[in-house]
Amino acid sequence: MLNRRQFMIAATTAAAATVLGGCVAKKVVPEERSMNFGFEDLVTATPRWADYGPNLQKAHVNTISLAVGRTDWLAFEWSAVPEISANMVQESGTDYVAEALDKLGKFLPKDYQLTLTIDALLPNWISQQANLAGTTPSGKKSSEFASVTALTEGAVAERLVNLVGELCTRYTPHRIALTELMFDNATFGEDDLKSYCTTTGAKDWPRRNDGSINESHASIGQWRSKALASLLSKVKAEARRHDDTQLDVDVRAPWDDAEGDRTESGHNYKMLLESVDRIVVWNYFGLENKPPTYGGEVTKELKKSFSDNFTMSSGLWAPDNQTVSPRDEPAGRGQGRRKLRLRDPRQHDDPRPLARAGKNLGRGLTRYARARNRVTNHTARKITPSSSAIMGEVAASIR
Repeated sequence: MLNRRQFMIAATTAAAATVLGGCVAKKVVPEERSMNFGFEDLVTATPRWADYGPNLQKAHVNTISLAVGRTDWLAFEWSAVPEISANMVQESGTDYVAEALDKLGKFLPKDYQLTLTIDALLPNWISQQANLAGTTPSGKKSSEFASVTALTEGAVAERLVNLVGELCTRYTPHRIALTELMFDNATFGEDDLKSYCTTTGAKDWPRRNDGSINESHASIGQWRSKALASLLSKVKAEARRHDDTQLDVDVRAPWDDAEGDRTESGHNYKMLLESVDRIVVWNYFGLENKPPTYGGEVTKELKKSFSDNFTMSSGLWAPDNQTVSPRDEPAGRGQGRRKLRLRDPRQHDDPRPLARAGKNLGRGLTRYARARNRVTNHTARKITPSSSAIMGEVAASIR
């Protein structure tokens, strides 16, 4: 079973058109065709580059994204902080990022684009320095999320900026992408109270009538977003020092209101776009019991406000480690409003829904590609019948 990060990512305007061997009605070749590889694909004793390579060629991929790790766990040895290298890196001395680029480069065009992704969580670092951890309103310490203060000021921010510089120097990527850079309600420690008061001019957290912290107060989301925007400005400045490298940041999707954002997580889209080149919206509709077409509603609103400075990352994950099934949600725009039922697509034995889905994908991709010419397959292993079918629905709606 693939995990949440390993599934499909589809950008706002296009998708790779190589699906189902002949089921696609019209072949579309978008301007940018990207595949993503997770950390587990790079740092492994059994790499499968020889298996993945032909799929890159079949999809005419010209962009790849590699997950290089976190500020406390890397796929290569960084001389500035050698102890944060992954165990396999320390044992073998292998630079797994360089190895992936070497192996995959044989299957890519000479002018391919490279994105390197950094995960902003820091569980290893927090386990060693508990003072970095964010604190919930009840006083519980997070095991993965740093406090606002720790993340945006001091050693964590400094290491993140320096890591971006190291990646740009070593591998000359076209883009740096940051993922999991958000706040998950663990921002209420004493250090963060001081930061909040300094930013807002308040003397205490906003509180309810019973005296408890009102963690949903608008001022908290604005403070979190300003803190992230400040950090991202530093990261972008470092990236720009290296051949004008671009900066992306993942953001949560606005599930309650297609016209909204996720300011409460620190993801005020407008504010962040003043500090990055592009936001990547987590359109994981299956996890939220939303139809694939909901991403289309979000896309229309984002295009009104932000033109082309965003990408829709459309995943096929569902609750309980399941994935969205094309049999449960037949492709076709007329089905878009029906509530999804979720199951493992590997159970399918009837090819007819997949054939219909493939045709729909072709039509959807044609419209999709005209708008923004971009798609990413987040698994990078293969474009499967199940993922293709649902992506037909997504492509038809997001245009």
